[in-house]
Amino acid sequence: LLTIVEESHVNNQIKWENRYARLLDYLASFYYDDDKNKIKISIEYTEKSIALNEKNNNRYGIAISKLNIGSYYLSEKKYQQAKTYLSKSEKLLIELGEKIKLANVYRYFGKIFFKQKKYLEAKKYLLKSIKLLKNNKFEIDKSIRKPKKLILYVLKQTR
Repeated sequence: LLTIVEESHVNNQIKWENRYARLLDYLASFYYDDDKNKIKISIEYTEKSIALNEKNNNRYGIAISKLNIGSYYLSEKKYQQAKTYLSKSEKLLIELGEKIKLANVYRYFGKIFFKQKKYLEAKKYLLKSIKLLKNNKFEIDKSIRKPKKLILYVLKQTR
């Protein structure tokens, strides 16, 4: 009986820490959405979330937090840092089979390469994003038919 109680306590602790990690991510996003100059605070909160998620082996939480930090760095035009975090998120999301979130990673990679004027790389990632969305029955405006329009549509979604 003591073992069951201890296991229950540990499971409750992990659940609480996972929820707290999510809360840290929301708080980071709030700071960032409120004032883009607070990116440092946003990253600090998200790094705390990653630490808790790593402690509890919450790979989905880690992937999402790294995706968020990648997007923060992207908006600051710190492309190498953004790519580092996005690559880590990509690896986890592939392992987890999270295709919709993976499409977001590819959108961000596409946007990075577009901003760096590496248009072929940008196109490659944006088309990967679109393919994942289409294959997962994600609605894409039916009026957008040509690849150029699709790419512009995906870029608009990452503003």
